[in-house]
Amino acid sequence: MRDAGSLHYGRVTIGFVHHTVNANDYTREDVPALLRGIYAYHTRSKGWSDIGYNFVVDRFGRIWEGRYGGVDRAVVGAHTLGYNETAFAMSALGNFETTQPSAAMLDAYERLFAWKLGIHGVSATAQGTVGGSTFSTVSGHSDADSTACPGRFLYAKLPDIRVGASDLQPSKARRLRQVETDLLGDDAADLIVRDVQSGNALIWRTRPAGSDGRLRGRAIRTQVNLSSVDVIVNAGDWNGDGYADMVGRRSSDGQLVLYLGLERVRGSSLFAGPQVLGVDAEGLTQIRNAGDVTGDGRPDLSAVARGTGDLKIIPSDGATGAGISYSLGTAHAGLNIPLGVWNADPAPDFLATRAGVAYMRRGNGPGRLDDNSRRIGGLRGYASIHAAGDVTGDGRGDLVARRRSTHEVWVIPNSKGRLGEPQLLTERLPPFDLLG
Repeated sequence: MRDAGSLHYGRVTIGFVHHTVNANDYTREDVPALLRGIYAYHTRSKGWSDIGYNFVVDRFGRIWEGRYGGVDRAVVGAHTLGYNETAFAMSALGNFETTQPSAAMLDAYERLFAWKLGIHGVSATAQGTVGGSTFSTVSGHSDADSTACPGRFLYAKLPDIRVGASDLQPSKARRLRQVETDLLGDDAADLIVRDVQSGNALIWRTRPAGSDGRLRGRAIRTQVNLSSVDVIVNAGDWNGDGYADMVGRRSSDGQLVLYLGLERVRGSSLFAGPQVLGVDAEGLTQIRNAGDVTGDGRPDLSAVARGTGDLKIIPSDGATGAGISYSLGTAHAGLNIPLGVWNADPAPDFLATRAGVAYMRRGNGPGRLDDNSRRIGGLRGYASIHAAGDVTGDGRGDLVARRRSTHEVWVIPNSKGRLGEPQLLTERLPPFDLLG
């Protein structure tokens, strides 16, 4: 019954709480028919292209997808007139002008709003301004329109939902680990380079600045031979076993291959593989660790497709393969570097360059980068740039980069959301030709 061609995406800055105003004494078995009735009413009687709400929750705490288009995407619904392009909504199945919401329903609101707002970079206890009006990021329908929705008893629970959702959102420390680069298990950021002479992987363990202010590191040799690849990526914990992994692109056929991190022995790392991920990356450039873009707690890769210029996301499947890749939008003409969590919100961001100038493209969830970009500094003279987690030890994610025509590796720190003064990693690396 829905109009498939009308599907489009916006932004998420606010979540609205609604109710459906039907009877409250339904059984578990009644719920699918009730949802179909709402769907038919919205499409056939109201003339909307699909069910109006993004989500519906029943009194048993079960959350149902409403409007089609992806629960993790900023699907534009028809729930809150004037705010559908910049908000999502979950409607409680029942009439909460007359009945108290169940504990299971309130728990579902907290969990869903924590996750949904979080992946779009929004705090559950913040204030958002839309169309000149300011709202709490967890608001009721009646805050935006002249209506009794979501009912007085459910509306009274909004402060509890805000606090509960906020408690469930990840901490800043956890968000920083979205770009997980610790290969050695010692909470320090690590880089991977390929030794020119042996072709083997070297792990470069970085250390925060000492009393002299210098950043240091040390190279740890591995027995992993990378001669068959032309790209390497410190991919984070790809399969969820607690050990960080590496991804390479095989030169012979462009396939992405996975090197699984194994047990750590005396300050070194062991790896198994390579095994094929099932991704043909021959037509991809700028392959990087993107952090957790999809919001599923697993690392993702980003890349730029030659020809189309799409900025693609390649998600982990939580095992030894990859999920279905998709476009995050149009890539910048220059470099497109995933930053992980760069600013104050929890959505991963991207850096774009133009004529040596760096701009931050703010993330707004798994399917979107905000259109507006913000200049954050200059970025000239580097051959390879990567996000590396917190190298400087100040609680913010940083960049690492190689100077053109040298083997010097520099750290470009995050200075309150801007690019800070580059700092040299003082110990010299052996000659290398790939950095990840």
